[in-house]
Amino acid sequence: MSETLKATPPALPLHSTEAGQQSGSPDDPFEGPSKEPLKDLSARPPAVMPSFAKMMSALKVPLQHFRANELKELKKTLADIQKKQKSAATQ
Repeated sequence: MSETLKATPPALPLHSTEAGQQSGSPDDPFEGPSKEPLKDLSARPPAVMPSFAKMMSALKVPLQHFRANELKELKKTLADIQKKQKSAATQ
């Protein structure tokens, strides 16, 4: 049991300290994430929003097509209901 405890911690700290020393300790769970990811998040929305806008603009045509088909179906069902009501009223 003590062997597994001794074997596991050196592997994790060596990896995290090596990466932390090279890039200014962004992998350090106590120092890096509190400062650097906030800067990344403030830089991301301008890059994310244009791609979202492109995706939505690409979807507009199919959505309009589906809406047009649904509108046609609704008009048909409305006309059928009105015909049934008129025929029921005349009888």
